[in-house]
Amino acid sequence: MSPYISVLLPVYNGGKTLKNAIMSIQNQTFTDWELLILNEFGSDDGSAEIASAFSESDRRIKLLQNTEQLGLAKTLNHGIRVAKGQLIARIDADDIAYPKRFKKQIDFLQKNPSVGICGTWQKHVSSTGCWIHKTPRDHETLAISLMFSCEMCHSTIMMRKSVLLKNDLFYDSEYEAEDFELWSRAISVTYLSNIPEVLGEYSYGNNISDKKMMLLKKEHGKICAKTMNRTLDVDFDQKQQELLNAWENIFLSEVNHRNRKGKLLTFKKMLMDLDDANQRIKMFDSYKFRGVLRARWAWANWNIRIEPRRIATIDGVFSPIHFHKLIRLNQMLKTVHSPKMLLKKIMERLAR
Repeated sequence: MSPYISVLLPVYNGGKTLKNAIMSIQNQTFTDWELLILNEFGSDDGSAEIASAFSESDRRIKLLQNTEQLGLAKTLNHGIRVAKGQLIARIDADDIAYPKRFKKQIDFLQKNPSVGICGTWQKHVSSTGCWIHKTPRDHETLAISLMFSCEMCHSTIMMRKSVLLKNDLFYDSEYEAEDFELWSRAISVTYLSNIPEVLGEYSYGNNISDKKMMLLKKEHGKICAKTMNRTLDVDFDQKQQELLNAWENIFLSEVNHRNRKGKLLTFKKMLMDLDDANQRIKMFDSYKFRGVLRARWAWANWNIRIEPRRIATIDGVFSPIHFHKLIRLNQMLKTVHSPKMLLKKIMERLAR
């Protein structure tokens, strides 16, 4: 009998954290799954041996070894094709799935048959602190938000295999952000949703090379612009696309005041053009749409993250946020674990 869930776990020299990731799957309260550990060609730090040892003691675990270097997107596509489960779940070698994750996602998908892809909130942990990625819950707010940033936590995802095959939803190897690009296409053919609960944990540090980060920053605006064009028939040129990069706040990093002001004015005009297009096409609820625009403007202008709220008018998108420095300080305090870390954060603020 085929398992209900197929879990895809790609790994490339992830031996330091792989054991914990596998054990977090074994600790799931829902037990009808298979775990496909997809070891990349050239991975030589003992990851294959760790996976093999687990597969010998748990027949639900299988090691699939790439015989040539495929890259992440092609590796995941291979996993999707050979998966036997009705549902495809994702986790990475440096992530942890909380015990009730699968059970809660299955319950949600059974109650919401129109949803093809379901994610959850995720805890991000590093040596300097932690924060919770509170992704939008409902499909419409999520669809709007995905025009600007990746609001699906990849290693918390559960997908219906039938939806992927029917709509040819495979990862595109041309992109470093293969997950973000996939969600930007998926949103137009199926419903996406997030469970507003932290059901996974992601540890980040030096797992993204400088070269990959540069490519991620370069392609992010391109993905956003393609989605905006496909959804609202709005075109942005390459210079404008650079302002859509959500990997870093380029408005904040601009040291020249005049240049920063010019970029903000251009970005403001872009948001207004998007709002005009939505008003004309009536693709999304105006209040929800402007709420997401408001969140993007707050991030660009004040470097603060706020959850999208319903905004009635376009003027409301750009109205001042009072006490924004206090809001930033409050957000900062939530990420620190010790007085020493707090002092470091304050000193960094004062140095700006």
